[in-house]
Amino acid sequence: QVPAAWTDTITAWVWPTDGEGQEVVPTKEGDWYVYTQNALELNIIFKNGHGWTGDKNQTEDLKGIRASVCYQLAQEGDAKATATSVDCPAAE
Repeated sequence: QVPAAWTDTITAWVWPTDGEGQEVVPTKEGDWYVYTQNALELNIIFKNGHGWTGDKNQTEDLKGIRASVCYQLAQEGDAKATATSVDCPAAE
């Protein structure tokens, strides 16, 4: 889930460890943004909008993701958003 103040198109910069990165638009499912990639280990930065528009519009680097995980993002001031791992919602 992204901070309420993030109202632009949510995008993400994703890259497999030791691989090339790309900007993607995650799928919105309810209050959650979902991105799936078949990689042994994935790194991701969620962004409020496209490109690089300053720290307040992106998360810290989320590195070394090896399995399905859900993050709750929190934004304070102009710093990068933080990401806390949370239980994923049950499939409906």
